[in-house]
Amino acid sequence: MKTFGGTTRCRSTLVVLALLACAQNAAAEECPPGESCEGTTTGAADDASARELRFDAPPPPPPKLRRQHALSLRVSQLLLSEDDTLESSYLTGVGVSFRVRPLRWFAIEPGIDVFTGYDEYDTARAETNISTDFSFYLNPRDAVQVFGVLGGSLALASHSEYWAYEHSTHLGAHAGLGLEFRVTRLLSFNVNAIAFSRELVGAELRTLDEDDPRKGVPESSGGLMVRGGTGFYF
Repeated sequence: MKTFGGTTRCRSTLVVLALLACAQNAAAEECPPGESCEGTTTGAADDASARELRFDAPPPPPPKLRRQHALSLRVSQLLLSEDDTLESSYLTGVGVSFRVRPLRWFAIEPGIDVFTGYDEYDTARAETNISTDFSFYLNPRDAVQVFGVLGGSLALASHSEYWAYEHSTHLGAHAGLGLEFRVTRLLSFNVNAIAFSRELVGAELRTLDEDDPRKGVPESSGGLMVRGGTGFYF
């Protein structure tokens, strides 16, 4: 009886070992060659973490300038010299311009200004100035931006009775520096100072006597203009 019981236990042990061997073989068949099936869930989590913590991803692109165009309202002070006198005319004006910034560092700004004031004879004088500015920004990403200005202008002037010309037309060029303060994305304040030089290209002569002492408008003139205003970006 003892031998029979021992034989039975040995057979049971062999059956258990055979079942374990079959289970291991089945697991090995389910796994692809060369890969381990141990810790599959942990391995997937590690792969997800690795993808999230990749350091070879390219940097994000720089933010775009969303507000590229602006309508600007400005006031100007013009100091004009048309002869040997350095300060012959003082004119104050208001104007409007439209600024287009196709690039962060570059802007095109056509505008028109209307000036009134006094000439060297302390009589009324008026000018309409049509200009185009080309602005070059040195630090376009900052809140306070420095820019240089180059441009040209066409001036239509009306003279007092002390001049031989009633109306005159001038073509000129200017250059200067300015500051723009970006208060918000929609609002800015700007100020600039430009020096200009211009030539007489047309005039309407008054009917004068031969001995009339009134003088004509000089062929060349120049001066300084200071402008300040507010820009509304959209």
